[in-house]
Amino acid sequence: MLTLPQPPVLPQTLLGVYDGHGGREAAAFCSEELATHVLGPTPAAATDKESRAALVRGIARAEQRLTAAGTASGSTALLVMLQRGGSCLNLAWVGDTKAVLCRGGRALPLTYDHRPTHPSERARVLAVKEATIEAGRLNGHLSLSRSLGCTSANTRRKPPGLSAIPEVRSEPLNPADEFVLLATDGLWDVLSPDE
Repeated sequence: MLTLPQPPVLPQTLLGVYDGHGGREAAAFCSEELATHVLGPTPAAATDKESRAALVRGIARAEQRLTAAGTASGSTALLVMLQRGGSCLNLAWVGDTKAVLCRGGRALPLTYDHRPTHPSERARVLAVKEATIEAGRLNGHLSLSRSLGCTSANTRRKPPGLSAIPEVRSEPLNPADEFVLLATDGLWDVLSPDE
């Protein structure tokens, strides 16, 4: 949780939440290395546009490393970056890990779940040759439609329809913002953002 509107002490504040599936390797990798992939090439005085680009670039680099290693396990990833003096939260995510902003005592979801049952994800998945959605699951197996890792050791490929391309969003901050809460589906499956 990041309390707002407290200004960051460092040039950038980067928060990340990762939720592994099929093993812990991908989530452990993200936890240990993803921040380096994002912050390493990011200038200390980055604009919000540069911050969003750094988030996307960092996730792409992490996915390249996981693919090259043939990592069979997968991980969701949710990154939130705030520049010192920045006017907005910059987010990038894959999977069903959520960010919720408390604005004036009300919950404002900043992300949506990348699941095959979400209308835009469903359309994206079904546009991929050989991808199917069975019983709300990608190719009958995965409840996610975006994830890092999940690579076949033999083919170094993801299952058809599974993407590691993050969704990106910027949310302008205002004086009514109190905090942003990042959590995995373990919380959101039992509590609504308002709770």
